[in-house]
Amino acid sequence: MTINLILSLFAIITFFDTIFAITVSLNGNDWYATNQNKSLRVVAKVPGSVYTDLMRNNVLKEDPYYGTNDFNYKWVAFDNWTYDKTFNVDETIINKKGVYLVCHGLDTVSKIYINQVMIGTTDNMFVRYKFDIKRHLRLGQNTITVSFESALTYAKRLHDQHVRDRYIVPPETTPFAQRGDLHGNYIRKMQSSFSWDWGPSFPTQGIWKDIVIEAYDSAIIRDIKVDTIPINSNRWHLNITLHLESIYNTSFDGLVQIFLYNTELFRSRISFVVVSDGSVTLSLPVPINESIVIHEWYPNGMGSQMLYNLRAIVTTNEDIVHKDIRIGFRKIELIQDPIQPRGLTFYFKVNGKPMYAKGSNWIPAHVFPELLTTEYIRNLLQSVREANMNMLRVWGGGIYEDNEFYQMADEMGIFIWHDFMFACALYPVTNDFLNSVAIEITQQVRRLQHHPSIALWAGNNENEAALAQFWWPEILVNGKIYKKDYLTLYVNVIREIVIREDNSGIYLTSSPSNGLETIRNGWLSNSPQDNAFGDVHFYYYHSDAWDWTRYPNTRFSSEYGFQSFPSVKSLSKVVNISDLRYPLSDAISIRQHHTNGNNEIYYLIEKNMKLPVAGGIDRLADYIYLSQIAQSMSLKAETEFYRRNRNISTFNGEGFTMGALYWQLNDIWQTPSWSSIEFGGKWKMAHYFVKTMFDNLLVVPYEDKDVLKVTLIRDDYSGDIPMNLKIKVFKWSSLTPLLVINNIVMSRSMSALMIYENKTSEVLRAANCVDRNQCVIEVTVDNQQNNWQTNNFLLLSPLKDAFGLKDPKIRIIQVSGPHNYTPDYVYDIVLHTENIALFVWLDFTLDSDILGEFSENGFLLSNEKKFIRFYSKNPIEVDKLKSQLIIKTLANVKTQ
Repeated sequence: MTINLILSLFAIITFFDTIFAITVSLNGNDWYATNQNKSLRVVAKVPGSVYTDLMRNNVLKEDPYYGTNDFNYKWVAFDNWTYDKTFNVDETIINKKGVYLVCHGLDTVSKIYINQVMIGTTDNMFVRYKFDIKRHLRLGQNTITVSFESALTYAKRLHDQHVRDRYIVPPETTPFAQRGDLHGNYIRKMQSSFSWDWGPSFPTQGIWKDIVIEAYDSAIIRDIKVDTIPINSNRWHLNITLHLESIYNTSFDGLVQIFLYNTELFRSRISFVVVSDGSVTLSLPVPINESIVIHEWYPNGMGSQMLYNLRAIVTTNEDIVHKDIRIGFRKIELIQDPIQPRGLTFYFKVNGKPMYAKGSNWIPAHVFPELLTTEYIRNLLQSVREANMNMLRVWGGGIYEDNEFYQMADEMGIFIWHDFMFACALYPVTNDFLNSVAIEITQQVRRLQHHPSIALWAGNNENEAALAQFWWPEILVNGKIYKKDYLTLYVNVIREIVIREDNSGIYLTSSPSNGLETIRNGWLSNSPQDNAFGDVHFYYYHSDAWDWTRYPNTRFSSEYGFQSFPSVKSLSKVVNISDLRYPLSDAISIRQHHTNGNNEIYYLIEKNMKLPVAGGIDRLADYIYLSQIAQSMSLKAETEFYRRNRNISTFNGEGFTMGALYWQLNDIWQTPSWSSIEFGGKWKMAHYFVKTMFDNLLVVPYEDKDVLKVTLIRDDYSGDIPMNLKIKVFKWSSLTPLLVINNIVMSRSMSALMIYENKTSEVLRAANCVDRNQCVIEVTVDNQQNNWQTNNFLLLSPLKDAFGLKDPKIRIIQVSGPHNYTPDYVYDIVLHTENIALFVWLDFTLDSDILGEFSENGFLLSNEKKFIRFYSKNPIEVDKLKSQLIIKTLANVKTQ
């Protein structure tokens, strides 16, 4: 290589270093964490937290989730921790006109120093902080120090000050079962890190997101807002807003270009107007040429999820900066039309088509987010998609998730109902608090708005209901003050920001709420759980929770559910093996944070099934199995009612249910909870039930008094299609049906149609079933031409009274595979049974390392042979899979 070529390459590199903005990451495992009295100093990793740093350095010798370590390690949260590191800065950074420290997430209250000079403070976990550090840097080695204050002591100090100077802001206590910490509502931090009724208290400290140095000579593009506006069925228009951050205090010129994939949609030289804080907002109407074919984005089950790469480039005399995002073209509407005799509808339309919302509620997947992997989050969201869901509610007591979460939701067609991070509490409406919240909401909406998966924003979780239902005694005294504060926070501040930053978005002040009716009531309803308006949260913990008549005739149920225990394998990771003998042992019970939760599970099992004998890990496994049946059947009863409840009551206007989001999808740790997926990713029986209940094609047999009814539900747009209906009545003791009823029925798109109705007593009489305790009904609907089929069952009596149900003696005839290598390894399993088997549960031995999901599980087996598929991310030897596969049915449980 000649010297001239070397000099030319050096000149090119120098040129690009000069004209492009530079980002230097300060992440890494070269930080140190020190406690307040300096008795501990350990190597730290960023992003991270002090708990995980102490784990890596063997200061915390056990998993914080193990046993009672949420108590044993409480000292960590009460200490104050300081993070520091040294880093180098070269001329390419120093020579830039603007050099800034950008902290994408500090948890939570801190002071930041560069070379021993304090440059700023933080008090909000959900805010990106930016500090001008150019004058504090030196060429070569520099130091950064972030000194955190305990969230517990900080929150208590603010609470005490607020009570002294103003008034109490409840809650002042936490339920004993939650074993939690107080005053989380005084600090902008993950509310559930102070504990919840499904999670532990670990109010940690640390640099939980990226921390970087940004250096540039003019401006950078921070966020891009995109509104996709349909012109007609084939044409779309874009309204784009660029949010830039500039070093200037006055206007500057630049060339702006917008590309969709590689096609330039917009090019213009523009004068940027800079406001006092250096921010620039530029709104651009961008038409899309007719020659560009646009495919609409749809949620899972309604169509494809086409995403388009959009790039914005700004070229100034000093810099070339760009930002890339992916967008989808879709229009979402929340339809709230009047209904007679009273009420409003509450459902979504996507690209002009009504959508039945089917999904769940998302809680933080770990109390230490740094321990989560992209693969784990993807598997959880893939489980959402595979269970035929089209919506997740990101619950308001957790966090705003990482960008990857929303990108995956875009790809998988999962709409996000997004709470802002306020839950089950009132909040101190001070100027400092409101200013911090205003920054938080602005930043988060700007960051997330462009995702087609964002369906709506909700101000909080259950805080309107808390006021209306007098959750805390202080409301009786200070109710007017609290209502005024509520309106200030969720209407005057948050709502105004959402309107400004996402004017095409949907905003509800709370969940549950009465939607438009809440606005008519001055933003606070006396009955925010009114079935004729908006969404409701409904929990029924009594022993007859399998009875569909117990559930509300509502428009949209955004929370409902029942608890179950996680598997023995999950519990064995955090409970000593010697304690895995009884479900109510101290070691297991202490993980139950829902008041009376274990009793509710017990009584639901006792009402419907025979209780297992006690003692030993196998008997614990039986109890867990029964708890998961109990949960699954409760969800089945409630969800199937919501799915078929499309009619409107002429008496009170209730009905026309168009959404069911059960509580909850995932777990934050290993615990009895409402989840359908255990911590670690294992599907409970409930998730397999959900997969069937949320299918676009669902048949629901049920009894209405003494009438057997069958409803066929379709949530597709394929037109009228004839279907074959088959109703079978079995005795529990035989695989041969007593009666088979065959009909041809016509089905319609986006409907819930009654396709069969007859007195149950007459059906059983025709089947010669003289005792309901002896029989079960199975219903199948299919169309072979479309390869459509759905089946379901109806229990006719409590299972503890079932007569003739016996060991089915299921055996594995064949295991073969793998048959497909993308994206999963697929194995075929063929089962054989001698008798009817109920709640057939396939699993693997406790010592097995096999992971994956079955095509079906927890099912009714009424044929001699059953074909099942198993999906694994990793290849498995067939002999190993067969030898470690275990099968349990209700008849195999050893009962009292």
